[in-house]
Amino acid sequence: MSKEQTKDLLKFIKPFDNDIVELVLWLREFVWDLYPQTNELIYDNYNAVAIGWSHCPRTKTMEEMLIIHDKFSYK
Repeated sequence: MSKEQTKDLLKFIKPFDNDIVELVLWLREFVWDLYPQTNELIYDNYNAVAIGWSHCPRTKTMEEMLIIHDKFSYK
């Protein structure tokens, strides 16, 4: 994903509190500014969301990773 593509990420982090969502979006912007030529990989799990940045589309080469986990439940 590119920096401008946020549709999927916003869907995945919707269950989290607004404070968490704002922090995630700020951190994502911060990392994109540090590594503008990377690929973003987003993994949505039932209780966490992981965002990683890599110079190629493989998880082995990820430069940075952000894990979002909070106490919530899907209803």
